[in-house]
Amino acid sequence: MDEQSDDVVIWKTSRRGVGERHLRDGYRAEDFPGTRGAQPDGNAYFAKDRWIAAEFAAHQLLGYEDFVIEIVLPRAIYEQSFQQYERPLILGWRQGTQLVIPAGELRVLNDSGKRMIASDFTTQNSN
Repeated sequence: MDEQSDDVVIWKTSRRGVGERHLRDGYRAEDFPGTRGAQPDGNAYFAKDRWIAAEFAAHQLLGYEDFVIEIVLPRAIYEQSFQQYERPLILGWRQGTQLVIPAGELRVLNDSGKRMIASDFTTQNSN
């Protein structure tokens, strides 16, 4: 998306078996259990770069769905509520940005974002 756009797009490839529910109903805190420093860690991992989510879906890594969910958020809400969770991610030889969102913050994401299946994705896309 264009830097001047009123929206920010983030991406998620859900664990196999819950993607359709995530698409339909949103994300629940109980789907991302755990506490900081533990494994699982109580966070939901999203990608700001489309190619990151596409990598997980294309190869069905570690039991992930074979589709990507695109979440469109108003820029003001993204900057206020989610930008603080951006973290660099190196996957293979590429660098991108992931969002490590605490499970307790998913309500804001569900209330503010529009979810849809990304109809076309490849690992070659940079967005």
